[in-house]
Amino acid sequence: MESSEKHWIEPLMLFDFQIPVYRHPWTGACSPLSSAYAIPPIRCLRAAQSILECRLAWAPEGIQAIWRSPPRSAKSPGGPISEGSVAVGIDTRGAARLRRWGETHHLFEATWSIDRQGKVRAKVERKREPVVHWMDRNRIQNLQAAKDEVDIPQVAVVSDAVAEEVRLWIPADSLSGYQPQRFPEIRLGYLWSRPGMPSEGSLLDDAHGLENDPRGWVLLALQDQAPAEEISPTVTSRGEPAARRRKRSS
Repeated sequence: MESSEKHWIEPLMLFDFQIPVYRHPWTGACSPLSSAYAIPPIRCLRAAQSILECRLAWAPEGIQAIWRSPPRSAKSPGGPISEGSVAVGIDTRGAARLRRWGETHHLFEATWSIDRQGKVRAKVERKREPVVHWMDRNRIQNLQAAKDEVDIPQVAVVSDAVAEEVRLWIPADSLSGYQPQRFPEIRLGYLWSRPGMPSEGSLLDDAHGLENDPRGWVLLALQDQAPAEEISPTVTSRGEPAARRRKRSS
C-alpha cells in the first residue's frame, strides 16, 4: 500500500532516476514492441502495485510508446467495452531538468474507446505547444517548423483476451529539439486512465502534475542499441541528490 505520510518535499524528487530506453528499428507507426522494451513502473519505488506495463523505444524517426493493461468488459449494456486516455509529456533536452515550460517541452493526449462490435475510435492531439521565452529568430523558425508538422502523432489500440495495448507513435517532426544522437537524454512523463481502474503515471511527484512542472518527469537515457532479450530492465539512480549535482556544476 502507498504511504499516507505527508512530506514537504516528495523524497523521489531529491534524486534523478535514469531509465535506459533502447533503440528499435522503425518499421512503421504504432508497431509492436516486445517485453524487452518494458520500463519499470515508478509506483514500485513507492512500494505500490501496478497493473500497467509501459514499453518505450526510440529511433531517429521518432518515439514509440505502448501501454499494456488487463482487458476489461463493461457489464452495463449499451456502453463501450473499453475507453480511456493517456497524456504524455516529453522534454527533448532532458539533462537540464528545467522547471519552466520551454521550446523543447511537448504535451500530447491520446483517447480511445472500443464498442461492443469491436470498432475502435482513437485519436491523439497536442495539448500544449512549446514556448519560446526569448525572441530569437532562429528559435522561432525552428519552433514554427515543428508546428508545421510533416508527420503527425498516431495512436492505435489492440485488444484481445490477454491484454489491451495502446500504441502511440510520436514522429521526430512533431518534437522540436529532438536530436537523439547529440542529446541522448530526454524526459518523459505520462498519466494513464481507464474508468473502473486506478490511474497510473510515471511522475516522481504527483503534486506537480504533468503539465505544470516538467521536473517530475523521468529521465530517459537513449541507448544506441537493441535490448538483450534475456536481461530484465532496471531502474538506476545517479546516486546523489539533484540539488547537490546542480550546485556542484554551477
